[in-house]
Amino acid sequence: KDRKLAQYIQKQLKKDLPTKSNGIKRNRFFVLRHTRMPSILIEPLFITNKKELALLKQDSFRDKIASSIFIGVRSYFKYNS
Repeated sequence: KDRKLAQYIQKQLKKDLPTKSNGIKRNRFFVLRHTRMPSILIEPLFITNKKELALLKQDSFRDKIASSIFIGVRSYFKYNS
């Protein structure tokens, strides 16, 4: 379930954002390990990258990230319920 949710969100982020995707990686973060629902960690950009930090400072870009995540989650539930 987690991987499928991540795929929907990544697909939408790649479609909407002019940034490079680092793909989907599997990791067992403690806070996500024992959930009973799909759970993922999303890192759309990194503040340690100066160009990405400049994008993150823009309200419109942060709105675009949020919208892309929402559309990805909505698509996941639409096709997997």
